[in-house]
Amino acid sequence: MPFSLLLAITLSAGSAFFWKRHLTGAPWEDLPRADRHHRRPVSRAGGAAWLTGFTAAELAARPTPLALLFPVVALAAFLLGRADDGGRAPLRFRWPAQTLLLVATALLAGLWLGPAGISGAASPGRLLVVAALCLATQTALQIFDNLDAALALAAAGGFLALAWGSTSPELARAAWAGAGASLGLLLWNRPPARLFFGNSGSQAVAVVLSALLWLTLAPVAGAGRRPWWVLLPLAWVLFDFGFVVLTRIGRGQSPWQGGRDHTTHRLARRLGSDGGAAAVLALAVGTGVVLACSLLRGSR
Repeated sequence: MPFSLLLAITLSAGSAFFWKRHLTGAPWEDLPRADRHHRRPVSRAGGAAWLTGFTAAELAARPTPLALLFPVVALAAFLLGRADDGGRAPLRFRWPAQTLLLVATALLAGLWLGPAGISGAASPGRLLVVAALCLATQTALQIFDNLDAALALAAAGGFLALAWGSTSPELARAAWAGAGASLGLLLWNRPPARLFFGNSGSQAVAVVLSALLWLTLAPVAGAGRRPWWVLLPLAWVLFDFGFVVLTRIGRGQSPWQGGRDHTTHRLARRLGSDGGAAAVLALAVGTGVVLACSLLRGSR
């Protein structure tokens, strides 16, 4: 098992003790509201713990421009999400900012890796499709932080598939670090959650994972290789995003408002248990990871 995965798990889970104790007060506390599923105050310090584990795992290896880029981008996304948590980042500002952050990250990383590092340059048509998909994935991941363990499970699965499917050791290391940081925080985020990612954490996760997805899908792959299989662990996330957007528009509501109408919420109500819904999600994501890794290995 890669060192970066183990280090990220350890530091993400371990640093949560520190952040939960020191990041306190109203800005760091998620209070129950009509459009939220939880019914008790929960700390939003999880994003800081995720960022700690991810950054440490990335910087522990030989420092390269790419190893520095992803922690810087994660921090920028974290701060953008923190402004959102504090009500200082309206959608008209946040959406262009996070889009620019994702595109800039993918372009800078692509320039560093070069054609040899990412298996060739993307065609314009493929690049447009990948860009749209990654922007959708970024938003889908942000709003998937709606039930205990949901984002941690989905992010861990997505990062694991990306680590297995990457043709670049540096991208694989970043994916292992993201998976480890997500699994470490899952220890605190499982039902009943003691830490939430907050918008700061979900923004950081979404930008990093979507940038790695872009760098995996956009290049022209080698003969017989099918990098699209990395999307399998994210199938529920993308379906939930489409379902919520379409149903809210159908009701005449803004698709960007909060609510308890996600597929995970409906499943939890049907099962009568947040833990049961998390278990079903874990099974679905785990199955996606196994299938993705098997299919990617078979296509190499």
